[in-house]
Amino acid sequence: MNNHGVYFPDTNRGQALSGKQLLQVAETLGQEWRRAGIYLELSTTDLDDIKAG
Repeated sequence: MNNHGVYFPDTNRGQALSGKQLLQVAETLGQEWRRAGIYLELSTTDLDDIKAG
């Protein structure tokens, strides 16, 4: 369970997430996505590219 009370099963540890799973993560993170990217050590350039779409 994360800080938002959402449970993400550990079934995909070490595996790529599907598009549907990534969408679920994005919806859960909301405005916190950038903070997660920083935690995952994405560069500022990568974060800006993601934001730009």
